[in-house]
Amino acid sequence: MEKIDAVITWVDGSDPKYQVKYQGFLEKRGDFKKQYMQADEIDFCVLSIIKYAPFIRKIFIVTDSQSPALDETKRLASLDKVEIIDHKEIFA
Repeated sequence: MEKIDAVITWVDGSDPKYQVKYQGFLEKRGDFKKQYMQADEIDFCVLSIIKYAPFIRKIFIVTDSQSPALDETKRLASLDKVEIIDHKEIFA
């Protein structure tokens, strides 16, 4: 089987810098979307890929000037397949 890459988009919506940036692109509203809040689900996602998808060559996590801690992943697996990519590397 040919190996493929996985791409995960991730943001920590509780980051104050991100909230300021988010509000700057939208109308000034107080209804910050809960979908941008994180609960370390990134660890679950990465560990699941490592365990159940051996055909994945590399896991790219695309972020917005942030870096997930990946504490659980570091504890249970190697990060040699994981690479953090910032939006700035993709978008001009």
